[in-house]
Amino acid sequence: MPFQPFLPKDTYLAKATPTRNSEELHIFKQHCLYLLQHRPDVHIDYLFTDLFKVTPHPIVFNGFLWKYRTSITNEGILEDYRLIDSEHPTKSTCLSKQCTVFYSWEGNSYTVTLV
Repeated sequence: MPFQPFLPKDTYLAKATPTRNSEELHIFKQHCLYLLQHRPDVHIDYLFTDLFKVTPHPIVFNGFLWKYRTSITNEGILEDYRLIDSEHPTKSTCLSKQCTVFYSWEGNSYTVTLV
């Protein structure tokens, strides 16, 4: 199976929210519908501690976005992104709300809400 970073199963760490071309968006929505099936909703949480698999300390990714949660409902798909934030190297690194991206089941558009 080819690498498909736009699907909800993988963690997301980058400087900007992900983009999907029309084919990727179609595959993404079909995959989310498959995960939802006959359930009222599905929530996929991405543990911040998973970041330790790629780095000894999250401060390395200060200023990056971390996909915190994907929620799939009958209304659409909501992705919650948090900013990796560390004001000072001696303080612990934390996540602060940054934005949400909502994909409706209808059409090919999405809505980004900044927090």
